Amino acid sequence: MGPTPPIFCTVHIQRGLQQKFSETDALPLMQELLTATSKIKCENIFQALLNHSDQHVQPWAEHKKISWILSGINRCYSKMQPAVFDSYQKNPNLIESTHHYSNLDGIGVSLLTAIQQYVSIILNTLLLLVVLPDTNLNSLGLEV
Repeated sequence: MGPTPPIFCTVHIQRGLQQKFSETDALPLMQELLTATSKIKCENIFQALLNHSDQHVQPWAEHKKISWILSGINRCYSKMQPAVFDSYQKNPNLIESTHHYSNLDGIGVSLLTAIQQYVSIILNTLLLLVVLPDTNLNSLGLEV
């Protein structure tokens, strides 16, 4: 089995879109790119965004059209089966906590610190995904 491609947090994408593009009529199209169910629909969205009059929309669309980014935001471009892609968690519960823990010591840390952070994150993730669901600790109201 090869490496798992990234799947991006839709909450972060939506937040960024709202912050940067809330005043443009391109926002609904940009949001639709996340859930479009065919490559033809995605290509039509990209065509409209690349021809949009707002000077900030075109660079956004060009960036999202990069193959590894697009495969992480829309299931039509992923090598995963659509059902598998849809089953991955794309909301901030686990993703946000992993992101938070990976930056606790800052960015640009030494290789040793990065490896130690990675091990800690993996152990915490396993705790959340494997141990907690099988215990009564979920009664504490933790979302897994």
